[in-house]
Amino acid sequence: MPLDSNVQYAAIVSIRNLEVDMRLRLSQLFTVLNVGLMAVGGPLVTNVDYPYRAVIQFFICLGGAIACLVWLLLVVRTTRWMQFWHSRLRRIEETDEVLLQTFDDDYVKVRQQGPPIYMTVGALIIFFVFVWILGASDAVWRYVWQI
Repeated sequence: MPLDSNVQYAAIVSIRNLEVDMRLRLSQLFTVLNVGLMAVGGPLVTNVDYPYRAVIQFFICLGGAIACLVWLLLVVRTTRWMQFWHSRLRRIEETDEVLLQTFDDDYVKVRQQGPPIYMTVGALIIFFVFVWILGASDAVWRYVWQI
């Protein structure tokens, strides 16, 4: 592998690792955001005497659902970029002599043994969206029937 290819390979591995780290940090951030919104909105469900609780609860749920949509779009984006960088690394490994082929077909098989991380994060997003829909439905129900 020529020196230029070594530098290129190292740079692409670094970018790929940055995408992995960014996806982890984004998932942590949005999980904390959703849990925080639930902590704020949770007492509104049980507090009967709070004025405008249904309206506030609805907008908290709407904000949570929008945050989940943004989170989902960012997960899709980072997953596509990671797949792009994996394909670039595989192409470099196929064309040049590399001592250790990290991103070859064996790597793909090992990665596919369990559920991919984007599916796990997607399940978490679906859970939060379900909670936000239930909360918004409860808020609309309380507002309409003045419960």
